[in-house]
Amino acid sequence: MMKKLMVYPVKFAVAVSIALALWALSLVGLFSGLRGEAGLLFALSLPFLYIIYVYGSVVTMDEEGLTLSFLGIRRRHLPWAQVREVGILGPSVFSEKQKKTGTPYLYFSEKELSKDELFQLGLRWPPKNLIFLRYTLNRVTVLQQYWTEELRFYNEGQVEL
Repeated sequence: MMKKLMVYPVKFAVAVSIALALWALSLVGLFSGLRGEAGLLFALSLPFLYIIYVYGSVVTMDEEGLTLSFLGIRRRHLPWAQVREVGILGPSVFSEKQKKTGTPYLYFSEKELSKDELFQLGLRWPPKNLIFLRYTLNRVTVLQQYWTEELRFYNEGQVEL
Protein backbone atom coordinates (compact mmCIF):
# COMPACT_ATOMS: atom_id res chain seq x y z
CA MET A 1 0.00 0.00 0.00
CA MET A 2 1.35 3.40 -1.01
CA LYS A 3 0.99 6.41 1.30
CA LYS A 4 1.60 10.02 0.24
CA LEU A 5 2.44 12.57 2.94
CA MET A 6 3.18 16.27 2.51
CA VAL A 7 6.36 17.30 4.34
CA TYR A 8 4.68 20.02 6.44
CA PRO A 9 1.20 21.08 5.29
CA VAL A 10 0.80 24.02 7.70
CA LYS A 11 4.08 25.71 6.75
CA PHE A 12 3.23 25.10 3.10
CA ALA A 13 -0.22 26.71 3.46
CA VAL A 14 1.16 29.71 5.35
CA ALA A 15 3.94 30.24 2.77
CA VAL A 16 1.47 30.00 -0.14
CA SER A 17 -0.87 32.48 1.59
CA ILE A 18 1.91 34.99 2.24
CA ALA A 19 3.33 34.66 -1.29
CA LEU A 20 -0.13 35.15 -2.85
CA ALA A 21 -0.83 38.17 -0.65
CA LEU A 22 2.52 39.73 -1.58
CA TRP A 23 1.91 39.07 -5.27
CA ALA A 24 -1.57 40.61 -5.03
CA LEU A 25 -0.17 43.68 -3.28
CA SER A 26 2.58 43.83 -5.89
CA LEU A 27 -0.02 43.88 -8.68
CA VAL A 28 -2.00 46.60 -6.89
CA GLY A 29 1.17 48.65 -6.59
CA LEU A 30 2.03 48.04 -10.23
CA PHE A 31 -1.41 49.17 -11.43
CA SER A 32 -1.28 52.16 -9.08
CA GLY A 33 1.94 53.35 -10.64
CA LEU A 34 4.11 52.43 -7.65
CA ARG A 35 6.64 50.37 -9.58
CA GLY A 36 9.38 50.47 -6.94
CA GLU A 37 7.06 49.33 -4.16
CA ALA A 38 5.57 46.65 -6.44
CA GLY A 39 9.04 45.34 -7.22
CA LEU A 40 9.95 45.30 -3.54
CA LEU A 41 6.79 43.38 -2.62
CA PHE A 42 7.46 40.89 -5.40
CA ALA A 43 11.07 40.48 -4.24
CA LEU A 44 9.85 39.88 -0.67
CA SER A 45 7.70 37.01 -1.94
CA LEU A 46 10.63 35.12 -3.50
CA PRO A 47 11.99 33.48 -0.30
CA PHE A 48 8.55 31.99 0.24
CA LEU A 49 8.93 30.06 -3.02
CA TYR A 50 11.75 28.06 -1.38
CA ILE A 51 9.55 27.36 1.66
CA ILE A 52 6.75 26.24 -0.66
CA TYR A 53 9.18 23.97 -2.52
CA VAL A 54 10.67 22.38 0.61
CA TYR A 55 7.59 22.00 2.81
CA GLY A 56 5.09 21.43 -0.01
CA SER A 57 7.00 18.42 -1.29
CA VAL A 58 5.35 15.02 -0.96
CA VAL A 59 6.99 11.91 0.47
CA THR A 60 5.58 8.68 -0.91
CA MET A 61 6.14 5.58 1.21
CA ASP A 62 5.65 2.16 -0.34
CA GLU A 63 7.18 -1.30 -0.23
CA GLU A 64 10.11 -0.18 -2.40
CA GLY A 65 11.16 2.86 -0.40
CA LEU A 66 10.68 6.61 -0.12
CA THR A 67 10.16 9.02 -2.99
CA LEU A 68 10.34 12.78 -2.55
CA SER A 69 8.51 14.81 -5.20
CA PHE A 70 7.19 18.31 -5.83
CA LEU A 71 4.23 18.89 -8.15
CA GLY A 72 4.53 15.28 -9.25
CA ILE A 73 8.18 15.69 -10.32
CA ARG A 74 10.45 13.21 -8.56
CA ARG A 75 13.28 14.89 -6.67
CA ARG A 76 14.78 11.89 -4.93
CA HIS A 77 14.19 8.17 -4.36
CA LEU A 78 15.60 6.20 -1.43
CA PRO A 79 15.03 2.42 -1.37
CA TRP A 80 14.43 0.90 2.08
CA ALA A 81 17.57 -1.24 1.60
CA GLN A 82 19.68 1.96 1.58
CA VAL A 83 18.04 3.50 4.66
CA ARG A 84 20.39 3.08 7.62
CA GLU A 85 18.68 5.34 10.14
CA VAL A 86 15.21 6.73 10.74
CA GLY A 87 14.82 9.11 13.61
CA ILE A 88 12.94 11.92 15.26
CA LEU A 89 14.76 15.21 15.67
CA GLY A 90 13.82 18.56 17.19
CA PRO A 91 15.78 21.26 15.34
CA SER A 92 15.95 23.80 18.22
CA VAL A 93 19.24 22.41 19.49
CA PHE A 94 20.07 25.36 21.78
CA SER A 95 16.91 25.13 23.87
CA GLU A 96 17.60 24.69 27.56
CA LYS A 97 14.16 23.21 28.20
CA GLN A 98 13.39 19.72 26.95
CA LYS A 99 9.83 20.80 26.10
CA LYS A 100 11.01 23.59 23.76
CA THR A 101 12.83 21.57 21.09
CA GLY A 102 11.05 23.01 18.08
CA THR A 103 8.83 21.16 15.68
CA PRO A 104 9.83 17.48 15.68
CA TYR A 105 10.62 15.88 12.32
CA LEU A 106 11.06 12.34 11.06
CA TYR A 107 14.26 12.03 9.03
CA PHE A 108 15.55 9.24 6.79
CA SER A 109 19.31 8.83 6.40
CA GLU A 110 21.50 6.64 4.20
CA LYS A 111 24.07 6.45 7.00
CA GLU A 112 24.06 6.32 10.76
CA LEU A 113 24.52 9.82 12.14
CA SER A 114 26.71 10.67 15.12
CA LYS A 115 25.53 13.03 17.86
CA ASP A 116 27.64 15.81 16.35
CA GLU A 117 26.10 15.22 12.91
CA LEU A 118 22.61 15.31 14.46
CA PHE A 119 23.48 18.55 16.24
CA GLN A 120 24.70 20.05 12.94
CA LEU A 121 21.55 18.74 11.23
CA GLY A 122 19.35 20.54 13.76
CA LEU A 123 21.49 23.66 13.48
CA ARG A 124 21.20 23.82 9.69
CA TRP A 125 17.58 22.75 9.33
CA PRO A 126 16.07 22.02 6.78
CA PRO A 127 18.57 19.52 5.37
CA LYS A 128 19.27 19.41 1.66
CA ASN A 129 20.51 15.82 1.54
CA LEU A 130 17.87 13.99 3.62
CA ILE A 131 14.23 13.14 3.16
CA PHE A 132 12.22 14.42 6.13
CA LEU A 133 8.63 14.89 7.32
CA ARG A 134 6.90 16.76 10.09
CA TYR A 135 6.47 14.27 12.95
CA THR A 136 2.96 13.14 13.86
CA LEU A 137 1.84 9.96 15.56
CA ASN A 138 -0.14 9.04 12.44
CA ARG A 139 2.99 9.32 10.29
CA VAL A 140 4.93 7.05 12.64
CA THR A 141 2.11 4.51 12.35
CA VAL A 142 2.41 4.63 8.55
CA LEU A 143 6.21 4.38 8.79
CA GLN A 144 5.99 1.27 10.99
CA GLN A 145 4.34 -0.60 8.12
CA TYR A 146 7.64 -0.36 6.24
CA TRP A 147 10.36 0.24 8.86
CA THR A 148 10.58 -2.35 11.64
CA GLU A 149 13.87 -1.25 13.19
CA GLU A 150 14.29 1.12 16.14
CA LEU A 151 13.80 4.85 15.69
CA ARG A 152 16.65 7.15 16.72
CA PHE A 153 15.80 10.10 18.97
CA TYR A 154 17.70 13.40 19.23
CA ASN A 155 16.39 16.49 20.96
CA GLU A 156 12.89 15.23 20.26
CA GLY A 157 11.17 16.78 23.28
CA GLN A 158 7.95 15.13 24.33
CA VAL A 159 6.65 13.05 21.44
CA GLU A 160 4.11 10.25 21.57
CA LEU A 161 4.82 6.85 20.07
